[in-house]
Amino acid sequence: DKGTMLNLMDRDTNSPLHFAVSNGDVDLVKEILERGAFVNLKNSKYQTPLHIAVSRSFPSVVQLLLETGARVNDRDAENRTSLHLAVLANNEAIVTILIDKGADVNSKDNRGRSPLHYAISSKNLVITKLFLLNGANVDITDKCSRTPLHLAILYQFISGVDPLIDNGARINLRDRKSNTPLHYAARKRSDSLLKKLLERGAVVDVQDLKRRTPLHLVIQLWSLSGADCVRVLLDYGASIYIKNRKGETPVGLGNGIYNLHNIFSELIIKTECAKLESNLSSKFRSNFVESYHELHSFRTSCLTELEDIKTKKVGSSLLYDVFSKYSDPKFAMKLSHCWQQSPIVGVLL
Repeated sequence: DKGTMLNLMDRDTNSPLHFAVSNGDVDLVKEILERGAFVNLKNSKYQTPLHIAVSRSFPSVVQLLLETGARVNDRDAENRTSLHLAVLANNEAIVTILIDKGADVNSKDNRGRSPLHYAISSKNLVITKLFLLNGANVDITDKCSRTPLHLAILYQFISGVDPLIDNGARINLRDRKSNTPLHYAARKRSDSLLKKLLERGAVVDVQDLKRRTPLHLVIQLWSLSGADCVRVLLDYGASIYIKNRKGETPVGLGNGIYNLHNIFSELIIKTECAKLESNLSSKFRSNFVESYHELHSFRTSCLTELEDIKTKKVGSSLLYDVFSKYSDPKFAMKLSHCWQQSPIVGVLL
């Protein structure tokens, strides 16, 4: 029987249809199908002819197989569907064909990853947007509880961050170790990613299972880009006093790193000059700052500026009093048009 012969398999359980598909020969594939070959036969890797056609990027063969009854959501040995494989092949045309034929955009492989996870890992913006337009769950998690946004940061796919957030990605979701995307950005020591996430609403002092904030991580993994990352985090209000599980604070971890010492010293001076509360003892604060003489002039500038705003008025009120009473001092600063005149106080407040 010719139909039976066409469905015989070799020792790797590949059928003649598997071989024809792997060569991308549309006419031969069509002839084999017309002679009675089973379109959904699986080999030892649980691959159907459709899986192979997709992996080899043969859109015409893919279309033919689907029109002949190929099951679009069949899975291989790793639980991947043809849609997962289309993303790995970076073939936008095949992704579109599969979606049009009913492919499940939220199917998960053995690692719990969806096609959207794959698109993010591949840094393919076009396919990422295609999935988002076709019902992909933007907050779907893998077996490590990582969302596509976690992976976008992990793989430093900067252009993929905004589309995810614009489509509803929750920016402060945690993986199974309680890391948010901001923790991932801190580990990558990427000031641009940190800033982007903070601009979009990331919580700056969020803590992981070891109670580490992103600032802890930047300091522990110190590199040349660390100073820029620290400044970004501090600009968004990161605390230098929060303790991790070991009782370590960012300011304690950073003591001894020259660039970091200067950054923290400036912050402590500003805090001292503005008479804001500090969790550090006055003795520690004094020792920390006094160890670098070049910061003395900075402290003097802080004090001079502070005295200056005590003489400026907003209406009938002193600017200093407005800062003391208003919960949003930046608003007061804009109102008084003194931002450029009082840059140190402005940054602090």
